[in-house]
Amino acid sequence: MEEMGIDIRNHLARQLTYELLENSDLVLTMTRAHKDTILSYYPSFSNKVFTIYEYIGKSGDIVDPFGGDIDTYRACANEIKQAIDILFDKLKES
Repeated sequence: MEEMGIDIRNHLARQLTYELLENSDLVLTMTRAHKDTILSYYPSFSNKVFTIYEYIGKSGDIVDPFGGDIDTYRACANEIKQAIDILFDKLKES
């Protein structure tokens, strides 16, 4: 992330809770499996939980780079950035 000029030193992962989902307008996941897991616990939030690709009109998943080498992480970060650029354009339109 540092290579992309993004400081995540203060970022902390949090457990997903009902309250977080309730207070969110949109929840985006990298993979269909992540989305399905969330909805298996919280099916009432199906109107706000999507994969990133699903939300921007693409198919497939952004594969989790966990355990990969640095180039795998760079490729994943690049894929997420491209999807977020499309996402921002979509959100501006609505």
